[in-house]
Amino acid sequence: MNTDKPAKISWLYVILWFVALLAMAVIASQPEANRVSRLNTVGFVLGVLATCFALSWTRKTARVIGLVVFGGLASVLIVPWKVRTSSASLRKNYVDSLKTFEGCLYYWGGESRRGIDCSGLVRRGMIDACLKDGVMTADPGLLRHGLSLWWNDTSAKALGDEHDGLTMRLFDSPDLTTLDHAKIQPGDVAVTADGVHTMAYLGDGNWIEADPGKLRVIQVHAPTTSNGWFKVPVRVLRWSLLK
Repeated sequence: MNTDKPAKISWLYVILWFVALLAMAVIASQPEANRVSRLNTVGFVLGVLATCFALSWTRKTARVIGLVVFGGLASVLIVPWKVRTSSASLRKNYVDSLKTFEGCLYYWGGESRRGIDCSGLVRRGMIDACLKDGVMTADPGLLRHGLSLWWNDTSAKALGDEHDGLTMRLFDSPDLTTLDHAKIQPGDVAVTADGVHTMAYLGDGNWIEADPGKLRVIQVHAPTTSNGWFKVPVRVLRWSLLK
């Protein structure tokens, strides 16, 4: 009588996985990032890990691996690790990550290549850089920081106000057209004085932004008078990780 149980349980897991994958596909198709989509993503990842753990519980080796994986994830999220990765490496990966979004459509509240806004671009570039460097250098502090950036949305105004110590103010400038670019480094960020728009510096006078007027991510070379965002007062900041 019990011979059918394993098959029934296995099919139940398959169905649950299919439903979860379908739900994730729907969420992933939407460019907007919010607390609901993040909660669903976390739930999906934990559900997959828990299911794999449950299915492999009878195998000692798999059980040990599962416990190590869960323990490692828990330690990354809970323990306040210090970041060990050099700022030079992180700065390069941040700039490289920002460039990959060039040409993406502008979408208010978006944080993906299907659509992204100005603060989403500046944050997503840093999230990707932190996670990439964190994995490559086995730096749990950087992984934790990247996941925290992903979980906690931060507006352009909040970045300009040095929210939660994420950024540090360098100086204010009447505009980016007359800004002395020798004073800043690639990866630095400019936030308009009214806090409605933000851009990131790529180096050699080039800036990248998700422009709500052009409706896409573009690079702009300074000095210029053809872009309105380069003619307004800005606050120039640096990510605290890049100091």
